Amino acid sequence: MPIFVGGMFKSGTSLTRKYLGNHPGIFAGLETNWFQLDNYFKSKNLKISEIVEIWDSFYDINKNEIFKMIEISKCSEEVLDRMMHSIKSKNNFIDWCDKSPPNISYGKRIFSYWKEAKIIHVIRDPYDIFGSLKQAKKWNSPKEFVERWKPIFADLDYLRKQKNYIEIRYEDLILNTAKTLKKIYKFCNLKWEDIYAKHEPNQWEYKIVKKMTGKDSTTLKRLSGPITEARIGIGEKVITQKEKDEIKFLIKEEGLTEEFAMASKKI
Repeated sequence: MPIFVGGMFKSGTSLTRKYLGNHPGIFAGLETNWFQLDNYFKSKNLKISEIVEIWDSFYDINKNEIFKMIEISKCSEEVLDRMMHSIKSKNNFIDWCDKSPPNISYGKRIFSYWKEAKIIHVIRDPYDIFGSLKQAKKWNSPKEFVERWKPIFADLDYLRKQKNYIEIRYEDLILNTAKTLKKIYKFCNLKWEDIYAKHEPNQWEYKIVKKMTGKDSTTLKRLSGPITEARIGIGEKVITQKEKDEIKFLIKEEGLTEEFAMASKKI
């Protein structure tokens, strides 16, 4: 029963994954972005050495083993499944969790390949997400933001009909941590212990991502320290009214006003 965590970037998916990884039986490593192999399986022209190098560093799997997994697989899903089963068997985990924000966009494929998979969709106030992106100087124009927000919410009608799909809010995860995590653990059929709600700051993930990708992840940098409520409401502090109006206009053009209003609801 693999667990997939997804949602818009900067919505709390990494924090959710970290909390799931507190369970000793669950492997919950850095995001795989497994679907990036799709082009390789379509044409075999994609250079996969960089992907293999990153996975080797993130998951401590021999590069030749990863190359072999890709070579004998027929699709991206099969590669992910083989890799996670290898990690599982070597470390005696009972199951695994993949946190890649676009997982929500691949819900149909996930449920098609892994019939009993669980999908956790982390939702955060979109203005706070844009505020975080703006501070990180990443996709920090309204147009870029909406272009990336749209596919995350495009298949909600399908996902909400699935018994193994759940939505949680970032705000609840921060303000009502134990209660929200108990809900997640119950959904994943995992035994709950209060200690799983404890956040253990760790700089290794931030450092290895920076080393392997050259990216200074503001998310992992924050997760290497204490978790606070400071990021709730960040949008009100850093977004201009002009940016808000442009986001609303673009969302309306995409026909996602209802989904945007749902994500924007105050708790």
